[in-house]
Amino acid sequence: MKSIQDRKWAETFKKEWGFYPIAGGVDKTFTQTEVDALIAEKTRDTLTQDKVDAIVQDRLAREKAKFSDYDDLRKFKTEHEKQLDAAKTKDREDIARADVAELLERTL
Repeated sequence: MKSIQDRKWAETFKKEWGFYPIAGGVDKTFTQTEVDALIAEKTRDTLTQDKVDAIVQDRLAREKAKFSDYDDLRKFKTEHEKQLDAAKTKDREDIARADVAELLERTL
């Protein structure tokens, strides 16, 4: 009969890996060294929540940096449109003055 410590260890292994530490369907449990090697292999590539949070925060910061000048661009666009409207208005006024001047010359 296995000790309580071995059973607890097997339950912990089951929670971590999703199966009990039995090799090839035979009722032979892995040695502690084999399990330590498996755990070391698994934990080598796992990400902690802190690492994931740091990755996400870094990505969000880069995305925000892409659009950091959005307000400046919007302001520039608005000012540019105002300048274009002013130029159009001035052109219309100039055309209207020229038309009035031409009419006056014809009538005099």
